[in-house]
Amino acid sequence: MSMKVKESSHLSFLDGLRAIAALYVVLYHAKMQVIDKPKIQIVNLLGRMFDFGHYAVDVFIVISGFCLMLPVVKNKGILPRSTFDFIKRRAKRILPPYYLSIVFALILIATLIGEKTNTHWDTSIPVSIFDILTHLVLIQDIFLDSSTKISHSLWSVSVEWRIYLLFPAMLIFWRSKGPFIVTFLAIFISCLLWFSLDVMTIPNLNMTEYGMCIHYIGLFAMGMLAAEISFSMQPFYGKIRQNISGMHLQYLPFLIFMVAMALKNYTHWVLIDILIGCSASTLLIGLSTNKLNKVKRLLSWNPLVFIGTFAYSIYLVHPPLLQVIHQYFLNPLNLSTDALLIVFLFVSPIFVVFLAYIFFLVAEKPFIPGKKHKSYDIAKVTVNS
Repeated sequence: MSMKVKESSHLSFLDGLRAIAALYVVLYHAKMQVIDKPKIQIVNLLGRMFDFGHYAVDVFIVISGFCLMLPVVKNKGILPRSTFDFIKRRAKRILPPYYLSIVFALILIATLIGEKTNTHWDTSIPVSIFDILTHLVLIQDIFLDSSTKISHSLWSVSVEWRIYLLFPAMLIFWRSKGPFIVTFLAIFISCLLWFSLDVMTIPNLNMTEYGMCIHYIGLFAMGMLAAEISFSMQPFYGKIRQNISGMHLQYLPFLIFMVAMALKNYTHWVLIDILIGCSASTLLIGLSTNKLNKVKRLLSWNPLVFIGTFAYSIYLVHPPLLQVIHQYFLNPLNLSTDALLIVFLFVSPIFVVFLAYIFFLVAEKPFIPGKKHKSYDIAKVTVNS
């Protein structure tokens, strides 16, 4: 049983999934802007629904591995272009919007949102020369005192950029050792390295959820494996897809997610990330092999697909935009905590998405390779703390 990689009409669910992840992160950070606990129970429960923004980062990492692997699967396990050209194209796609978002945030900090206001934005200011330099060379996530500066969501761009640099080397072992072995080793070694560094307690080394996240290499490999299983034309993977047809795969992603939620208060967060990665990768397999058609139709809804095409821009610019909305539009209204949270959750995302789309047109779209966007063309990074 063979399966060819089809065009964007088939994989539009990827943009829908990106959109949901990006919007969830916006709601997560919007909720974090409200420091006080709501007094009305139902409002408090509503806010708690958006306590898991870090897991959206996990999903983005898995999607990245999946998307970058698709052209490789189509090209029989080899990068369609040279390693240098791959890195150059990744840099052109990811870095200009990233650097422009830094400029955007610094301008807002210098003019409108440079003072602490007892909100989550306070973690992004003040900004030092060291903070700017670490962001420019994409190592801010390594340091506790710089990872959230300038704009507290940018740390994960650095994490994913290093994985991009590792991707060509992973493919060498992918071909020689096999996808399953490499995926297992990526998970095991990256987690082992993370825990080894953590016990060393190196000063200023950022081992938090908004830090180095070395274990994301394992999640990225899960996405790669999901693409291989879903679309490889090798007979072995064709048999796997045939066997999947007789399984209740539609339940597996949600079952793994529920297990992760049940264990999150009793298990280290790095291991929960691995479970979320398993959930996301099995979801991608189910969507790609038409085992989750109802979910696939939902994720392929045109408005979601549209938002997903600029999910990266939403991610890049939403933190300073949320602070502007809070400081200059909502705070003067003197709303109660409950009312403030409701407005933040239901109104602010509309303005963030609109303004992020303008940023996309100016700072991201010109750097998208090719004349026509394809939903498997790009892994639109991560989101955040």
